[in-house]
Amino acid sequence: MADELGSEIQPLYRIEKFMASMTDLDELLTVIIREATLATDSESCSLALYEEDTKELSFCIARGKDEEREFERELTKIRMPMGKGILGVCAEKREAINIKDAYRD
Repeated sequence: MADELGSEIQPLYRIEKFMASMTDLDELLTVIIREATLATDSESCSLALYEEDTKELSFCIARGKDEEREFERELTKIRMPMGKGILGVCAEKREAINIKDAYRD
């Protein structure tokens, strides 16, 4: 059990190291997404930032399978209001949601 827990928190240790050494926010967010995808064994992962002036969320990074690169580029153009869609609900509730089939949901 201890070994299992140790392997689960290793990505957090790596993120902490990067946070202490990186000054480029985009690079740091990319590292966080990569580590989160590995830690959760996810097919894809995305990160959005809240824009207070518009009360919207905008995807800044998306990561998925190699064949999804075009989708990821398009995703970064999307803006979502708080409480709308999977992203808006996650942000409003301040909780992660694990969706089995996000494309269909």
